[in-house]
Amino acid sequence: MHKRLIGLAAVAVLALTGCGGGGDGDQQTLVRYASVGGLTDAPLYLAEALGFFADEGLKVENTRMPNAAALATAIATGNLDVSAVSTAPAMFNSIAEGVSLKLVADKQSNQGEKGFGLKLIAKDTYVAKKDAGEGGHAIRGARVAVSARNTASDKILMDLLGHWGLSDRDITVIELPYPDMAAALQSDRVDAAIALEPFLVRILQADSSLKVFSDLSEVVPIGAPIVPLVYAEQFLTDQDTGDAFMRAYLRGSGVVNQVFAGEHPDSDKLLATIAEQAGLTADIVKDAQPPGNNPCVPLDVTWIKQAQEFFAERGAVQKPIDVDGITDNAYGDRARAALKAKGQLDFCAG
Repeated sequence: MHKRLIGLAAVAVLALTGCGGGGDGDQQTLVRYASVGGLTDAPLYLAEALGFFADEGLKVENTRMPNAAALATAIATGNLDVSAVSTAPAMFNSIAEGVSLKLVADKQSNQGEKGFGLKLIAKDTYVAKKDAGEGGHAIRGARVAVSARNTASDKILMDLLGHWGLSDRDITVIELPYPDMAAALQSDRVDAAIALEPFLVRILQADSSLKVFSDLSEVVPIGAPIVPLVYAEQFLTDQDTGDAFMRAYLRGSGVVNQVFAGEHPDSDKLLATIAEQAGLTADIVKDAQPPGNNPCVPLDVTWIKQAQEFFAERGAVQKPIDVDGITDNAYGDRARAALKAKGQLDFCAG
């Protein structure tokens, strides 16, 4: 258990639930959801606010936890059923050590103009050189911040450098937590950063000398998830509850996309709901790029496999796992079929 807990503690998660109770009459099945909060939880905020969980006979208890270690303890003790796990060595290593999980849906992915919430930003002098014809080589010599080495952001940065014909020897990589990137950029301690929403919009609003250098689409294909939604072992034994949660979650995801696109009749009201639940101002949420999420298709784990190969080459993953073997798209497939039959899949084209 100690070894498993250590592995889990390193997993950067936005964790979901442990369930109990029945579903007859007015009795609802309790699903305990815990996370560090943020915009990626928007589907859950709206699924609760709009009654989607109640429609499924679920009562979701949403708890904010301070960090990944607290979430890991809750998972390891069997108190949570679902989590959103960042693609990083800790996820693969924890599963290799015996933690039973299934990747079941998209939590954050590159959806292009519809959202991703992750970009490489740089001082305008670098962006100007890129626009003047230097392309990606304009970043040569820059001090570039990532949240940590051996993370999804780190892999993306290395892939970008390779795409541009550069390597990590051409830049200086600096590890900085997302909240510290703004101050580091403004004080000239770093020249560029792969920043995540809502920190990204705050940085760009606070300093007009910072611009988007890359939207990362060169190396992160449309649909590629960097954070999958995960069902834990005990949740997999209750398919009915897993299916019910997925139906509500997909509906919430669909509305989130409509809201950020301004296509929902109550967009302003629902943006305010997201802001309140995320602990952000309405202006920040309105201006932020939403975390990409496509509830209309099965989870594509191609990029996740590539990430594991990257981490294994670095020695950060010692025992690669069978990613296909721990992926289960059946929950999403059943949920979409059920929602379509009820006329509740209107957010999916075709």
